Amino acid sequence: MSLFLKYIQSWLLIPLIILPLISVGCSDAARPENIEPLIELQPATEITRTEALVTAHVRNRGTGRLSYVDFYYGEEGQVTCQSPKEESVESVLTLHLNGLKPGTTYKCYAQGGTSTATLRSQTISFTTLPNEKPVVSPPVALSTGPIGIIVEFEIVEDGGEPVLTAGCDVTDASTLETVRIHLSEDCLTLGKHRLHITGLVPMTGYVITPFASNSLGEAKQGWRMRFNYP
Repeated sequence: MSLFLKYIQSWLLIPLIILPLISVGCSDAARPENIEPLIELQPATEITRTEALVTAHVRNRGTGRLSYVDFYYGEEGQVTCQSPKEESVESVLTLHLNGLKPGTTYKCYAQGGTSTATLRSQTISFTTLPNEKPVVSPPVALSTGPIGIIVEFEIVEDGGEPVLTAGCDVTDASTLETVRIHLSEDCLTLGKHRLHITGLVPMTGYVITPFASNSLGEAKQGWRMRFNYP
């Protein structure tokens, strides 16, 4: 009886040994080789009022390869398609978006294709910087006289809007009376500008403050230069 039981037990162990081997063999055979790549869109960078940089990472997981990748972006309800300049689909693709609207939220995704499928990344959002007031530089005295002075200042930034007015405020330091002197309309551009300020009173201190304005408001140079006349 003991020999018979051992004989039966030995036969019962055979399936237990064979089954794991069959299971392993089937697992390797069923693993697909043509796994599609992944397209991962990174957060937008280098965002300005009118530009942004978007980057897509392509992760190859098998033999499948992307033949193209396009970027789709736009405001809500609007989509623009643009292709990167790279001739071949590398692991990292970038696209410099320009001509965007200031202070506007955009959505963007990347889409590519293989010989068997069209793949799409997740959708990201970014907001361009808003327009702002202009920026002007401190004044510089180029020459002075008994009743006048020539000063120079720069319109450094227009804030993304056309400059409407610019010039200098001339303030009597003792009475605080201010006279505003404007640049002519054809001089409302970025760059350095000169003003010839006349009619000053000898033995009087003056504070000269450059200014510039656009549709968003007026900005003055916070650092002021004081001029005294003998």
